[in-house]
Amino acid sequence: MVFRTVLTAGALCCGLTTSCSRAPDPGAASDAGTTTDSWAQVVGNGFVSAALNTVPEMEVYNGYLYVAVAPTDAGLAKLYRSSSGDVGSWIEVTPPLAGDKSIHSFGKTSLDGGYLWCGTGGASGGMIFRTQDGANWTAIANRGFGNALLKNAAPHMVLFQGTGDASPYLYAAMNSHGGGTAAQVWRIPFADSNPNNWVKVHDFSGSNPVIDQVTYFFLWSNTLYFGTNAGAQLWQSTDGTTFTKNTAVGNGFGESTNAVIASMEEFNGAFYATTNNPTKGGQIWRMSDGGTTWQKITGDAFGKGAAVFELRSIRASFGKLWTTGYTDTALSGGTPIWRSDDGVTWVQSNVDGFGDTNNNGQNAVVIGFGDYEYFGGPNYVAGGQVWRTKMQ
Repeated sequence: MVFRTVLTAGALCCGLTTSCSRAPDPGAASDAGTTTDSWAQVVGNGFVSAALNTVPEMEVYNGYLYVAVAPTDAGLAKLYRSSSGDVGSWIEVTPPLAGDKSIHSFGKTSLDGGYLWCGTGGASGGMIFRTQDGANWTAIANRGFGNALLKNAAPHMVLFQGTGDASPYLYAAMNSHGGGTAAQVWRIPFADSNPNNWVKVHDFSGSNPVIDQVTYFFLWSNTLYFGTNAGAQLWQSTDGTTFTKNTAVGNGFGESTNAVIASMEEFNGAFYATTNNPTKGGQIWRMSDGGTTWQKITGDAFGKGAAVFELRSIRASFGKLWTTGYTDTALSGGTPIWRSDDGVTWVQSNVDGFGDTNNNGQNAVVIGFGDYEYFGGPNYVAGGQVWRTKMQ
């Protein structure tokens, strides 16, 4: 997610199944145990300013860790990278932004010598930028794909080659994110940089309730998936142009309080999806039998409930599955991080907020890089933070 809401109280395939049984919550997963890994801060103060108080996304590309920081108030986003992740090793590689308040999505490939893409959010429409060397960026889209009301690129991009396609396409989406304008999914040949060559492949105009967020793309068993809001829906395609709603997930895995599918990952042969649930707390669901049975791993953010109303980032690294959240600062004592060796039994990796209640709020993310697991998260007082724990 992108906006602040804090001061109030793949190998198997889901398939186009028409029914879904849901296993009960495994007892070990409803309230994660606690173990404190040794985390050290490597970036504070939003790199250069406390006004850059969130870390919407991180990515690894060609031997560098990329970290985006953004303000919740006025100002522009910035992008930094480091080849070591060490304190003092970071350099700015921000694209040529023009009113872009947030950088909150990445896509990458090693094809054709390698490309890294980033998506932005801005008042005049979201933008897509591309680089090969990681430092020099080119705008490759028209803002909002021609609709200024589509202010935010979806928080993820992916390459997919559908049945009948001669080569892969880059898929991206634009959202109004609460603005009432329906989200759209577009694609372009992956090596193409002409802003006019994007083609719209799905439009949620006419959806009721309106789907104005496409949240995350994921590839699984030759199928392209993406999640949405409006009841936490999962959509899929094998040809890359015709998308259908996955009826096994339905709306929110059958739970009316699931609002959004936030992220997806593959781990140990299973498909994982996280949700935004402002009533019960973020959830994790997994599937490993071809799409007919989804198992709820946690229904209440491992016991933290609405204080962690979205499990925003789920990623596999170092043989573990990691997740962190979007926290309500009025309820949470600081952002938690969890990890699991099997995807079912979870432990908390850090002390909430690393012991600082100001490390708290929107869009916390985790990623593995080098010998470390990294965390990027918000601090509305001191500026966005990056922390890491050694794994190797």
